[in-house]
Amino acid sequence: KYTLDMGLLTMGCLAVCISLWKLTDNVALYMLFPKVNGLYMAPLVFVHLGIVPFQLFARELNGAKNEKVWKVPVVISLFSQTLVLFLQVMEICDFRQVIWMVYIEWFVTAIVAFGMVCYRAYGTDLDVRSRRNLLLLVLCLVVMAADTGIVVLSSENSFVGMLGFVAYIVLMGFVSIKDAKELMAIGIEARNFEKKAYQDQLTGLYNRMAYTDWTTREGFEPEKHIVVAFDLNDLKTYNDTYGHEVGDGYIKDCARLIYSTFGDIGRCYRMGGDEFSVLLQNVPLEECKRRIKELEAAVETHNAENPNRIIGIACGYGFFDKRLDHNINDTARRADKMMYREKYAMKHIRNS
Repeated sequence: KYTLDMGLLTMGCLAVCISLWKLTDNVALYMLFPKVNGLYMAPLVFVHLGIVPFQLFARELNGAKNEKVWKVPVVISLFSQTLVLFLQVMEICDFRQVIWMVYIEWFVTAIVAFGMVCYRAYGTDLDVRSRRNLLLLVLCLVVMAADTGIVVLSSENSFVGMLGFVAYIVLMGFVSIKDAKELMAIGIEARNFEKKAYQDQLTGLYNRMAYTDWTTREGFEPEKHIVVAFDLNDLKTYNDTYGHEVGDGYIKDCARLIYSTFGDIGRCYRMGGDEFSVLLQNVPLEECKRRIKELEAAVETHNAENPNRIIGIACGYGFFDKRLDHNINDTARRADKMMYREKYAMKHIRNS
């Protein structure tokens, strides 16, 4: 798979090396800085330095990272650069006297890159992106070979390689942006699917799957959580008497009140039917109790303002206690028991 970030990074390094090579390989530069010693070596140094990023870029573009053959030109180039620098510093020979080593390195690099392109393409059903990238890489090799041949045979500067490489960078930038847009679209679509998978479609709250994934994920710390359990009173009666559309309105009203009360400090879930749950992390127990009272007040306000849509929410809570709970599910069961006791008490008061 083509790694966009690494590919662009290595291509950028290669572009810098080639640009500096062409910039310093200019007579006007020597006229501007006649007293700068060693300026004549700059183009040779930069063309030498371009071998490693080119080979790394070719490897990334070719989608192969584990084949050892890709490392051969890199190792040869690093060894050669070290040797040439040593010879220059020790004044054993001048950089220009070993320029033939640079040509050999580029030749080996081109052979390896071209050979691996052919190897990958032969007998392989490549997708459109891979075929496009391989074609661009081959064209880049051809242009660079032509540029090198002109320089070696005629001893004159050539802008074929520079123009070809600029065109190559523009093309790669265009296709990279196109690929990035496609990847962003795929990512957005994947996030939408994930949101739908974890979202209760009626209320917009998290669903049971989201609850299970959150409480079983790596790094979840039950000892830092409070589980608040809710159950809606008389939902079945609403459905049987007024129909499921009215019952759905009941559920949405209760979900809205639960979320408006706890949404800023916890994760709110519809566990299914008339059951809801909230997970509070690093929230003091006193704050939890205060929010429950706020919810009770909100239910009373709603009932006063909507006498034809009376709702009732039974609530219980449990703070993880390692002496009582093996996991967060044990905490949830204790919260359920408290909630059902309150539900029974509310029903008893209503019938008395």
